[in-house]
Amino acid sequence: MRRCALLLTSLLQAAAWAEPAELAGRRLAVHELMGDHAVALLLPAPYSNRSNDVNWPYRQHNHLHYLTHNTHPGTHLMLVNNGRQRGELLFAKLGDPDYEVWEGKLPSVEALKASTGIDTVYSEEDFMPALRRLLNGRAMDPEAERYDGTVFPGLFQRLIEGEVEVWLDLGRHRSLDAKRPPSAEQALAASLREHLPEIRIRNLGPELEAIRHRKSDSELALLQRAIDITGEAVLAAMGRATAADHEYQVQATIEYTFRNLGACCAAFPSIVAGGENATVLHYGKNSAPLNKGDLLLMDIGAEVNYYAADITRTIPVSGRFSNDQRAIYELVLGANRAAFAVAKDGVRFAELEQAALRHLGAGLLALGLITEDNDEQVKSYFLHGLGHSLGMDVHDAWEYELELAEDMVITIEPGIYVRPQDVVKAGWYTALDEEQKAGVDVALARFGGIGVRIEDNVLIERRGATLLSSEIPTTVEDIEAIMAPLP
Repeated sequence: MRRCALLLTSLLQAAAWAEPAELAGRRLAVHELMGDHAVALLLPAPYSNRSNDVNWPYRQHNHLHYLTHNTHPGTHLMLVNNGRQRGELLFAKLGDPDYEVWEGKLPSVEALKASTGIDTVYSEEDFMPALRRLLNGRAMDPEAERYDGTVFPGLFQRLIEGEVEVWLDLGRHRSLDAKRPPSAEQALAASLREHLPEIRIRNLGPELEAIRHRKSDSELALLQRAIDITGEAVLAAMGRATAADHEYQVQATIEYTFRNLGACCAAFPSIVAGGENATVLHYGKNSAPLNKGDLLLMDIGAEVNYYAADITRTIPVSGRFSNDQRAIYELVLGANRAAFAVAKDGVRFAELEQAALRHLGAGLLALGLITEDNDEQVKSYFLHGLGHSLGMDVHDAWEYELELAEDMVITIEPGIYVRPQDVVKAGWYTALDEEQKAGVDVALARFGGIGVRIEDNVLIERRGATLLSSEIPTTVEDIEAIMAPLP
């Protein structure tokens, strides 16, 4: 029933957004994790330069978007806990004629209040003056007289007593490289420590990621829409592949379908890899010729309103799998299903991975590609992890050692990549006797250059899981029926 509801919502609500009440609930969760005397500051994402004076299309920081849905540069959010009193202040780009000439119309103060549910909106230029006033016990209104009463009385006294925390999104992984320029958040943290050493700095990033683990109905609707669009792109690619001469022609069909159906863009650089290119995990050139006897691996995902799909399908360029290709393909599909069968609330991701590894091990042993079913040998062919969390980032907020939880969305993506040149250098292979090597060599010659990955998007539920990508063909029979229908 949940799957049907998500599909219906996806069809009816192609541009679904969280309502202001839901955004307020997300901000409330941040307030509740902060102490009684604390300030959270969320800063906008910087522009990302492509080359010279050309930037990539602007994309707001996921956490700031998650709490406000504001997509414009210059947006700042300030959340204040002053005992039981709570404040929310939005700072945004307002009334900037130059920006509107070059980039487009900006929302009004009234529109920002209505869309975010935040009643106090200032210009972005007021952010630092307002922060200085707040931390010095003065009025928040930049127009107020110097010694007017503060909006949050008592916070300054708590600050000088060393009880105020400032929460900044300092990220999950931080570099210790002194040559790497600090982020805006790190620079602000350094300034606060220098000028107000009694302040305690806290990292909001991991806490917000934990809040984002479980997806709301509005988030699931966006994810489902992105998955559905990606599924349509897979079907279009199946129709294109048999006539295409190069990988990029299939890529063009995929990304045309994304935009034609309302996705903003690809959620990540598309991988469209034919033949031996499919054994290169992050192959991205997508420029090689397509040969009729090869497989074509497509790792792709549409993005809809900041939410990403991530689907991989492997298809035969000719429309028909050879016997050897089919053997590897069905082994990977079986591992995908073995992992899916284990997925549910309370299970650790490592348990899914072990289910996939044991299935792959038995199959690789039967095909002669390994001599023992152990992780070392299996991982000579299964070269990456089983999957990851999915949401606003294609590799979304989540630590792998955590248990899966209801309403999380993950990927399950086993793969087999037969790279003879690497296998023969592996320690387990070099330790074999000559007879054992000869047996593996026969299998390597038979399956060499075959790369297969099958990736699905999965919603974790209390007693199991729902396959959100179930409408995208996976079986040999379904793929061949679509690509090479019988006369």
